[in-house]
Amino acid sequence: EEEGAAAAARLEASMRGVIDASAHSDRAKSVDIPAIIVAWNRRVRHESSLSRLVEGVLSSAAPLLESTDPRVRLAAAEVCSASLGAIAACDACSAPETAVYDTMKRLHPNDVPQTHGDNERPVRLLPRVHQLWPHLMMSLGHRLGPDILPEPFKASLELLRRCAEVSGGYFIARRMSTDAWPQLARVLKVGVKHADSESLVKRMETLYLGADGDTFFDDVRPDVDEDGLGGGKRGRETAGSAPQKTETVRRAIMKTLADIGARERSRMALRDVAAAAVSVVAPFAVTSRSDGKSSPATAVPSPELISLARDAVKSLATVAPDAVWMALAVNATGHSGAPTPAAPRWTGRLGAGLPTLPSFRDIMPMHRAGGAITREEAEACLDLLVECGMAIRTG
Repeated sequence: EEEGAAAAARLEASMRGVIDASAHSDRAKSVDIPAIIVAWNRRVRHESSLSRLVEGVLSSAAPLLESTDPRVRLAAAEVCSASLGAIAACDACSAPETAVYDTMKRLHPNDVPQTHGDNERPVRLLPRVHQLWPHLMMSLGHRLGPDILPEPFKASLELLRRCAEVSGGYFIARRMSTDAWPQLARVLKVGVKHADSESLVKRMETLYLGADGDTFFDDVRPDVDEDGLGGGKRGRETAGSAPQKTETVRRAIMKTLADIGARERSRMALRDVAAAAVSVVAPFAVTSRSDGKSSPATAVPSPELISLARDAVKSLATVAPDAVWMALAVNATGHSGAPTPAAPRWTGRLGAGLPTLPSFRDIMPMHRAGGAITREEAEACLDLLVECGMAIRTG
């Protein structure tokens, strides 16, 4: 306590010294301290009232993200996104206001009263993101959540982007890895199934009977698994999936990844998922055939989806450049006619006694015949490497 009091005294003395040494010291000493505190108190109370009002709106709208009505989910996502933006603005304003109060309190400890309690301060942003997160995850393809429909799903993805932006990215980085990305990756890989009236009952049986237990629908639709895939075959769309919905939702996911990675304030939200995401996203950016071997879809992705996937890969490269280079380089050199990097060699006296590095093919052998990629795909991977600034064309 004595050390703390001494430090506070030194701080106050240094601040008074700055004011006394200033050419405007007389003007500074003539400042009406009570008027400043009254104005400060009015601003803080206004910010507190506004932020608590918006917090109430956010708390009321968040559970509606799980509604079975797509119009309600769409409206709830838009309201939550706007509310987060307002709370973030109030939270950003409260930091300098606190600095003003602390400075005045140190300079004039006897003239600056305790103007309000902690329960009257503006609400903080990160706890609100924490409270919103479970409801948001239910709206992004959770197995017990509502059916995926393009417009509400895109609104939820926009809300996810807003969470990454206002929280600085780091706060939700681990949650993106454990909660959000597995659901988004499943949608990219297997597509979106047709909405049906059995879905709610199926979810309730899964909830109460267990995820691995036998349910009524196992007998009714034995050829469709819980993801809506005929015969349980992953990696391609089936009769249980909706091609147009799948295309729209995949575009939205790619755009969200690209937007999050393109903004410095939000890109760290991809820190823990970038390495895993590139292996799922990259095939959409370089695919050239529809046999299901090189692409997660049975049909060739549309030019719009390919373009958005390339943007997503470039954004992932800003977060995990090594993982992106490895994923693309393996395919860029996976064709028999594709060029390969030459191993560096030392010449002259520098190379005396140093070991010879292995060739590129020794480190990365060719694909087996069943998994080989086409020349067009290899060229597309090389082009994407060049666009990411990770390779240079020499010829």
